[in-house]
Amino acid sequence: MKNFLYKFIGLQMLILSTLLTATTAQADDLDNQDRIISMLYHRETAEPLLKEGLKQFEQESGYKVNLVFVNVNDLKQILIKGAVNNSLPDVVLAPSDFVSLATMIKLSKLPPALLNPDLTPEALRSMRYQGDYYGAPVISGNHLMLFYNKKYVKNPAKNWRELKAQAPQLRAQGIEPIGWNYPEMYWFSSFATTLGGAPLTDGAPSLNSQAYIDALSFYKELADSGLIKPTCGYDCAQKDFQEQLFAYAINGDWALADFEHYLGKDLGITVIPAIGDKPFRPLFSTVGLLFPGNSLQGKKAKSLAALALFFQSRRFQDTLFEKQRFLPANQHSFEQVEATANSNIKMLLKQLAQAVPMQPDPIMANAWIGMRKGFERYMAGISSAKEAAEYMQKFTERDYQKSQLSQ
Repeated sequence: MKNFLYKFIGLQMLILSTLLTATTAQADDLDNQDRIISMLYHRETAEPLLKEGLKQFEQESGYKVNLVFVNVNDLKQILIKGAVNNSLPDVVLAPSDFVSLATMIKLSKLPPALLNPDLTPEALRSMRYQGDYYGAPVISGNHLMLFYNKKYVKNPAKNWRELKAQAPQLRAQGIEPIGWNYPEMYWFSSFATTLGGAPLTDGAPSLNSQAYIDALSFYKELADSGLIKPTCGYDCAQKDFQEQLFAYAINGDWALADFEHYLGKDLGITVIPAIGDKPFRPLFSTVGLLFPGNSLQGKKAKSLAALALFFQSRRFQDTLFEKQRFLPANQHSFEQVEATANSNIKMLLKQLAQAVPMQPDPIMANAWIGMRKGFERYMAGISSAKEAAEYMQKFTERDYQKSQLSQ
């Protein structure tokens, strides 16, 4: 598996290297290297919107943008390797926790002039790391919520007990009750935050807590009870729900536009079921433009500054929600979403109001790995929930120390 991962990342690095080489070649041909920008992005559903927006940007500014998609699971390693190999892109659209890589991938600090004064305080705060801003906020939210098909669900479940009670009737109609990306830690960790936990506390891992122990037990019981198959992955959360094979799906706001397209008026949104008397509190973050390799201080400073301001502009921010249902980082655009919200969007916003912000800290990357390692041991019956939480903590601390020594 490791060999496959290394080969895959190597392939991605080759694609990036080719992109950078092509960019330089085009720039040499034009004898104006600062007018061509290499850009990576991680959100595949954003591709049509990005291409449309960048076409407009290119027409208005005269700057060219070469756009390349990289899976979010590979993006950090590609940027870290790119920093070592001197093959970094000029700009990357990435989750806000990537700002914790500021030193490692030489992120440019953003001066106040490149931060739109109308950004929401939450979005702006998400790009702050050790006292400086390392990104231009673009998209807010990125949180999980509960989608449901109104053809099969008349009264959406308010807690997990109600959802379990609905399962036999749904299955009698040939419909699975619920699907989500069960083995993915972004989903699992939201159960732990609901129970009062946090992956990090004051910059240190806090996985060895009662909340994570309880979350492991509760999460496994949902599978053991038959409510969800532990093998559920992307298809359960997205494709199968779109094809109306599932009554409910837990997915992120990034899936909203696709679900509207496939289900139309039958799409419903509500908050994820409470755990006992505890309202569900998923994680949330911001997506923004980051500038690795100190690119804002380089030859392309002018073109990159123009790109940052374009993505934060009210016009583009309005388009984010109108075209793709991405929540804007601009305060006025966000208020417009609130003012015109239908019942589904109101629920999306209600879930966001209950969400917990992701902390930008370098050790978070190790925490995700440690979390998965402990989770897999517990699900395989190798460890108890308490032992698994202890393993999560120890692995995270050890993995972080190793990563620091290797730098």
